[in-house]
Amino acid sequence: MNVKSILSTLLIAFTLHACGQKIDGTLTSTHWSPDSSYFLEVYKQKLSFALPGQGSDHMAIMALRRSTGELVHLVDSNSPYQILHRSFNSVKWEVGQNILSYAPGRYIEWVDEDQLDMELIRAKVSTYLGYEDWTYFKTPEIFGDRYFVVGEFFNDSKHDYTLDLAILLKDSTESIKLLVYEAYNYNHPNEGISQIDLKDDYSWVGNFKLVKAGDPIWSNWVEGKGDAGRRDLDQTPESEITYLPYEALYLHAGESCGGGFIYWENDSWNWRQQE
Repeated sequence: MNVKSILSTLLIAFTLHACGQKIDGTLTSTHWSPDSSYFLEVYKQKLSFALPGQGSDHMAIMALRRSTGELVHLVDSNSPYQILHRSFNSVKWEVGQNILSYAPGRYIEWVDEDQLDMELIRAKVSTYLGYEDWTYFKTPEIFGDRYFVVGEFFNDSKHDYTLDLAILLKDSTESIKLLVYEAYNYNHPNEGISQIDLKDDYSWVGNFKLVKAGDPIWSNWVEGKGDAGRRDLDQTPESEITYLPYEALYLHAGESCGGGFIYWENDSWNWRQQE
């Protein structure tokens, strides 16, 4: 075992302990990018059913991480880009483009926040709004000074591996808007920008973060029952829990109760309350 493999093993152990990220499977290989800034972990996860005439089989679970161990992207059993472990081919890194392929027709594409062209985004948002008198709305420092989230928010048949931006901004009326710039990485015209108007104003947002594909989207509150309406996930009927093969948003007030999930389903944006 070489030095990099030893360091990788130690880093993985540290990451799982420090970040609380547990992947259900057996690690079979680790692949570093040429510049050592990222690495891909490949896990083997046994299927809970047998394929006809083949006996049991295994899925490939792939975790892309920065060199620090921070998870960037996860391809798991809930991902539309999942593959069988035996179909895993090899990793090909597109240096400088944030693309890696892991099987024929299967690849991961991602954006680092410091690589976003914020001037281009500002110009296109201004064109969409019809005015330039606006600023980005940052969440409180305790929540990371965030004003945008990068993810895949649509079950998109137009493009593969789209990267969308959810943006908080403040206009001259002091109201806070939430916009989505669809398929930012395809650099298409302004029709890719739209407004999420589920709420009149988003000035209450403190926590603004990504909800990963496959994570439960549910409400911990039943209207009309007062404090008795509070419930945990395991108390929520399965029919009232949504699991998506793509990502969503979580917004919550910083200093008080109130917030929820925003997600795309049935060709529209939806809200799921979280107190």
